[in-house]
Amino acid sequence: MAAQQVKLPLSSGTGKRLVTLLLTLSCLLSEALPQDAGRLHPAGEEPACDGHQVDVCGVCAGDSSSCDVVSGTFSRSVLSVGYHKILEIPSGAQNIRIQEMVKSRNYLALRTAGGDSIINGKWAIDRPGVFFAAGTQLTYRRPNEIRSRTGESITALGPTSQELHLYLIYQQPSPSVLYEYILPKENTLSPQPAPPPHVQPLAETQGLYAVEGQGYSLPDANGVNGVHPNQVLSDPLSPTPNGPGPQLHPGLLSSYTWRRTGTTLCSATCGTGRRQVVFSCVDQVTGTVVPGDLCELSQRPASQAEDCNTQ
Repeated sequence: MAAQQVKLPLSSGTGKRLVTLLLTLSCLLSEALPQDAGRLHPAGEEPACDGHQVDVCGVCAGDSSSCDVVSGTFSRSVLSVGYHKILEIPSGAQNIRIQEMVKSRNYLALRTAGGDSIINGKWAIDRPGVFFAAGTQLTYRRPNEIRSRTGESITALGPTSQELHLYLIYQQPSPSVLYEYILPKENTLSPQPAPPPHVQPLAETQGLYAVEGQGYSLPDANGVNGVHPNQVLSDPLSPTPNGPGPQLHPGLLSSYTWRRTGTTLCSATCGTGRRQVVFSCVDQVTGTVVPGDLCELSQRPASQAEDCNTQ
């Protein structure tokens, strides 16, 4: 904000001193304030450091040896559609930062170690905002700007009072998620700098299979398969102002499936022969053939042969 101008008679010695004082104060106020991007304390609650710097662990004049900084990147080319646990964040974690590297149709989800949903659980996408769980405040952001390339993020100051599990709701190939948190060394739980070696799908996706023309079937709580019709969201990244976020279920998460698209040439040009049935990955909306890695490989139909030239 521009400083107000004060007119003083320059012929007066007192006026000259006042002008000099005002100029000095203006220069001091215009200097940039230092920013501590890695602080662990809320604004106004940082410990007095008497001119010393607070280290990455939040210790005044420390050497960053009292904590471990755990960071890494989760990335996979292709996963099955649904929830996948990618990280376990121990109790006591601080300065948690989870960032999707590129905007995509995938979603981040968070649960407690006991399985209680915090963000984007039970096939429902929450609106961006502030959530309170595990003894801390978690901020969930999802940029809605069309031109924005920034992906989703979850941040928390901590420390957390219980272990948290981070999931990826996979819908689009090549997901990439950056994660980082700080763990005090006196914490009894050891840090886990890397996701599990084998990414396991959440139980909500187990038993998922395609039913041609009917969507997807998912076992319910009684083990009975229920069919859900396919639906299309107008804009999954922009929930309505008054309603909840988009509702997800297996029939909506993927628009690709395996279908019979043709056969090989008959083995005989005269008389009855055999030929192989060709199955391809297709877009269920347009019916066009797409790359096979967009479909769930485990759901690809087994090789089939049939008679040909039977007449």
